[in-house]
Order: sequence, then structure tokens, then C-alpha cells
Amino acid sequence: MEQWPRPNQEISLLHQGLSLRILYVDDIAELRDYVRITLSRLGHRIRFAGDGLEALAVLGEDIQAVDLIITDHQMPNMDGLEFIAEVRKLPYRGKVIVFSGNLTPEIEAGYLRLNADKLIRKPILPHTLPHAIEKLYFTDNESASPSI
Repeated sequence: MEQWPRPNQEISLLHQGLSLRILYVDDIAELRDYVRITLSRLGHRIRFAGDGLEALAVLGEDIQAVDLIITDHQMPNMDGLEFIAEVRKLPYRGKVIVFSGNLTPEIEAGYLRLNADKLIRKPILPHTLPHAIEKLYFTDNESASPSI
């Protein structure tokens, strides 16, 4: 398993110097590259997993070392709903974003029952994911909607 990358000191961070430790879970390598490029430029440190089982292994190393989980829904071995259901059994205190092109109303309802903080439908514009993270951490969450 890969280790947490060091944050790039030359890149400005979101508000007040916040650098998040993000676990991105998706089986598509190109999307992992997109997330690495987009979010590391903002100073975030990112680890990757190809499915829910791999992600649980990463969380098992040090669950307190993850501030934000971003997960796809449709993945091999363990889909996003199964993964988040398992995460909710753990002492994970961070936030969860579901980033998927397969969000039917029934699937969305499942994630909302599991207290997902934000649901984002693929495809997206390049600024959508960074903007969603910023809103999640720097807006009044009582007035924020979980869906984008």
C-alpha cells in the first residue's frame, strides 16, 4: 500500500491553510489521476483505493489519519453503499462524499440513510469537486444540501 504523500509547500491551500487527508475510492485509474492532480494542487494529501475492501484496509492502518472519504458507488468486490455501511461501524469521524455516475433515487436514499455528507453526480466540471469540498468544510452545514 502506498503511504501518504507529503503536501506541496508551494501550493496555496483552501481557507486558513486547511490541508485535508483524503481517501479516494474508485476503480477507474483515470479518475484517480484527475483527483490526484486537482486536489493535490490545493495542498490536500490523497491516498487511493480501488474498491471498498482496499479502502477498509487503508482505514485499518490509522482511521484517524483520514479527514475525508470520497467514494464511487459502482466498484468491484464492495460497492460504495456496502463500504460506507462498514465505515459507519468504525470510529471514523471525518466526512463522506459520494462521487458517482450511478446515483438513482433509491441509491441516493441509501447514502443519505448512511449520513453521507455530499452526493455528486459524474460527469462534472473541473471545479466541481474542489468547490464541493470547500462548501462542505466552510459553509453552514444545516443549510447545505447533500446533493449537487
